[in-house]
Amino acid sequence: MKVVGQMIKPYLELEESLNYMNNQEKTDALTKAFSSSMSSYNPVKSLHEISEMYRANEGLKIIAQY
Repeated sequence: MKVVGQMIKPYLELEESLNYMNNQEKTDALTKAFSSSMSSYNPVKSLHEISEMYRANEGLKIIAQY
């Protein structure tokens, strides 16, 4: 339970960064990210890295538009 509690912040950050997706895509991405991170050696760090990756990709799209 401690690990899941530590995952709340990166999970919420990831959820917020996926607002550009429709609900089904967002649900799929969150499920895959959570499942993938839980199967890693350090789930909290893994979920944080996944969240950063999505945020960076969205940022690159915005920068490319300019």
